[in-house]
Amino acid sequence: MVPPCPNFTLDYAFSRKVVPVLKSKEGKELREKTFVVGMLVNNRSDLAPDVQQIITEYGSDIISRFGVPSSDKKNGLIILIMQEEAAVQGLTNQLQEFEDLQIKIVQFE
Repeated sequence: MVPPCPNFTLDYAFSRKVVPVLKSKEGKELREKTFVVGMLVNNRSDLAPDVQQIITEYGSDIISRFGVPSSDKKNGLIILIMQEEAAVQGLTNQLQEFEDLQIKIVQFE
């Protein structure tokens, strides 16, 4: 952790990469919104390459990613943590073209 400034401190969050996180004196992160984007990928073997390509385009906006295949490997659940609303909208708009993909967004403020 770097030395504190009068108004905020700089801390780090770890996922696949180190992400700087600004916090107020009280320890609250200065970003106001966090989004959880959940995707249920049906027919995984057909959709996975195209879905992965779109997710990769937003790689710098994704804080964390978690994926779980179904026991029969035919379907999969992908969960993304993001903070930029415009990136969430862009990602989900592109992914909505796939009929076998269910998308849910949860927003925390």
